[in-house]
Amino acid sequence: MFLSKSRSGKKCHPSILSRTKLCRGDSATSQVDSKAVVSLERKPSKSDEQNRSSRALQVQETSVWELEEEINMLREQLGCAEADRDKALADLVEIRQLINDYNYFKDVLYNTQKELNDKDRDMELLRSKLGEAEAEREEAKERLREALANAEASEARSRHAISDLRIRIKELEERAENKKDRDPKIESLSEEISSLRKELKKAKEEEEKSRKAMDGLASALKEVAGEAIEAKEDVKLKLAATQSDLDQVKRENAKLKERTKRGEDKCHKELEETKKEIEVYKNTVERLRLEAEEGLMAWNGKEMGFVSCIKRAEEERDNASREILRLRDLLKQAISEANAAKAAANIAIDENSKLKDCLAAAGKGGLRT
Repeated sequence: MFLSKSRSGKKCHPSILSRTKLCRGDSATSQVDSKAVVSLERKPSKSDEQNRSSRALQVQETSVWELEEEINMLREQLGCAEADRDKALADLVEIRQLINDYNYFKDVLYNTQKELNDKDRDMELLRSKLGEAEAEREEAKERLREALANAEASEARSRHAISDLRIRIKELEERAENKKDRDPKIESLSEEISSLRKELKKAKEEEEKSRKAMDGLASALKEVAGEAIEAKEDVKLKLAATQSDLDQVKRENAKLKERTKRGEDKCHKELEETKKEIEVYKNTVERLRLEAEEGLMAWNGKEMGFVSCIKRAEEERDNASREILRLRDLLKQAISEANAAKAAANIAIDENSKLKDCLAAAGKGGLRT
């Protein structure tokens, strides 16, 4: 607006100069200094150009200041978003650590449960072995009892036979002693006695063998009983140790389950919180993205306006420069015309002076005549 006014004002100068008395050779304006005319012609154009430049600079500085404010605001929001992002990433790292701990405790719990099952199987196996050992011991005891009973019966029969043989031998000896002188068959009795003595000796030997067998059976029974008791005590000790280990494993398993449950609850809780924070972060990022896009669009619009303003200012500057050059040419032409008019005025003044001199001389001559 100001530029158009200045251009219209400048366009009026040459027409004004062309209508002045100076162009008509007026003697009253012949003393106008050309430098003064030039200075009066140049001053408005410079001030207008300076005003336009200052206004353009003010608009530019205002736009740059507003853009800097918006950029600083966007930087602050971006810094907050980056801080939120770093916090969310730290929370994610912590959640991953918790998940790793949860998986570790889960593996430990699985291994403990597996070990617990192995201990249960070992205990069942030990109980089964204990039952089998007790059954075998009872069976061995039963066999030993039967063998001992048979041995005792055999020993009783042997003792009874030995007793019968002794009685028979004693009777035969008494009969042989009584019939020694009267009975011619004493020799056969002696042979029978010898045979009975041999049978007695054999029966004693069998009794001795039976006694030794009974002693061996008794010793074997005691040994089997001792081994059974020792095996039972060993199995009981192993069973007690296994039960103790099983109880300890169960306690550790319960602790691990409790720990795992707490970790799982904590993990789920922090995961939910992190999900909420991530959602907030996503919303913030989306909002900042939209604001950045809006700011970028506004910046592009302002930049385009600023560029168009600069282009208009450059065009007006070029137009003003062309106008100044045209005005300078017109001013030079006016100065030339003024100089020509001044020269014509000087010539007219000289001619006028000459005419005056001539008239004066003519007046004097007329007076003389």
